[in-house]
Amino acid sequence: MAYHSIKLQLAAIALSLCAPALAAQVDRYVCNCLSGAQSGCAAGSNSNDGSTPALAKQTLTTVAANERWYFCKGGSFTQTWSGSAWNVSTLANPVTATSYTAWAGGTNKPLITATATNDGNEVFRITSAVGLTVDGLDINGGKTNNAPAVYIGPASASVAPSRITVQNTNMRGFGHGAYCTRLDGTPGSKSPTFIRLLDNRITDNVEGLLVGCDDALYEGNYLYNNGNGSSLHNIYVDNSSSRVTFRNNWIEKQGRDQACIGTSFVGHGSHTDLVIEYNRVIETLAAGDGGCYGIQISYGGYAPVGFTRLQVRGNIVVMAGGGSTGIEVNDCVDCVVEDNLVYMPVTADVTPIGFFVGGENNGRPQSIRAIIRNNTVYTTGGNPPDHKGYWVTGPSGGTYQFYGNAYYSTSASASPYCWRHSGSAVSTVFGTFDYNICYRAAGQSNWSDLYATMSAQQSAGTCLNCKNTNPLLVQPTVDNNWTAKLNSGSPAIDAGHPSLSGPTDQAGCPIQNGRRDMGAFERGC
Repeated sequence: MAYHSIKLQLAAIALSLCAPALAAQVDRYVCNCLSGAQSGCAAGSNSNDGSTPALAKQTLTTVAANERWYFCKGGSFTQTWSGSAWNVSTLANPVTATSYTAWAGGTNKPLITATATNDGNEVFRITSAVGLTVDGLDINGGKTNNAPAVYIGPASASVAPSRITVQNTNMRGFGHGAYCTRLDGTPGSKSPTFIRLLDNRITDNVEGLLVGCDDALYEGNYLYNNGNGSSLHNIYVDNSSSRVTFRNNWIEKQGRDQACIGTSFVGHGSHTDLVIEYNRVIETLAAGDGGCYGIQISYGGYAPVGFTRLQVRGNIVVMAGGGSTGIEVNDCVDCVVEDNLVYMPVTADVTPIGFFVGGENNGRPQSIRAIIRNNTVYTTGGNPPDHKGYWVTGPSGGTYQFYGNAYYSTSASASPYCWRHSGSAVSTVFGTFDYNICYRAAGQSNWSDLYATMSAQQSAGTCLNCKNTNPLLVQPTVDNNWTAKLNSGSPAIDAGHPSLSGPTDQAGCPIQNGRRDMGAFERGC
């Protein structure tokens, strides 16, 4: 488990120990049967008090502290309440919006159709609530809504939401599925804290998630077909944040039915302790102008800018069609990029790059003290000659560590590079550059932009334990869950760095036989 994850959980436990004893929540029931309701739906009545399922109300208009509102499964509602109504939730008297089974045929999540189309009256506008939980709803904006389904942001310089959980909920057809931001969106200003978005389905929005809040966890979410116009992102980490984790999310198809020209998971601005781990990013759209990116953590025009203690770990990025870059990391300090797989079955006229780590050469400091280890790049097809498995640039001083990485290409292109350094001498940029494996099935023509062959680099004193042989990777497919494990007899088995490799592989499997394999996957698990 990541160190950051442990810190986040310990902080949550500490807060729970300090929390006051909670009174039992007051249950309220509501059931409406507008268009889209399942057969058998029976609407409640606003003459009822909503205290039991038999006395359900038909519409919800107000919310009181310590209430738990149940929407009937299979029912259909329009928003009849102010989005700010939920801010009555406090730590001592929390509020919940969830669902209940009103009849046997009512199985769908309660459908809530937004009526406001602009910012200010979202279905959930959370600006001061503490302890609010949203669970098991289906919130629909109809693809004409510019507002987010869920907005989480400070009410003032001294008041911000905290302990907000949104889980098992659909957010579709909005400007954003969820938008979490600090005051005025500026670094250092008041931020919501302890935000959790868990196991949600976020689809068909202009952007899936636009987030820049502290102490947040985004885990187990399914994001599909989010992005429109110039905002071609499933996830956008914006402005500034501290202690944020994205884990085990399935992220697919940026662009809302457009070409592959954006970035599915992008982060810009200034962020500390950002963790991106064990996510799957799947892009299948045809290429647009220049192709698209899987994960990109970079400058983006912000000031200040930088990513301190960034961790990009165990992600699987599949760029099937128009992908140009799998994972890009710029402007990071003390960052770790490890155990990731980039699979690029290129079918378009783009230049595939597995990993880009460094800086954008525009006057700002490049990344320093970066560890890039035990990653795998697997590319097929592609017409341009300038394939790159790993493009790594940095300042002099030996601040980069690059080891245990694997690259395999079936391209017939004349000159793919295993690694590209933009002319920077390996001995001055890298403290360690060794125990890597690279192989081109059609025959190796360029080991790197500095050395034509592996032997030439070894003669210069680096990569002494590298290999230029077929790593015998299993080709990633949907049937093997997009993994590139090692076949029996692979020269990468037990050939990783003997002392610096990470303790587990992409799937969390521990080291076998006392020594780590090259690449992201440990043989024998």
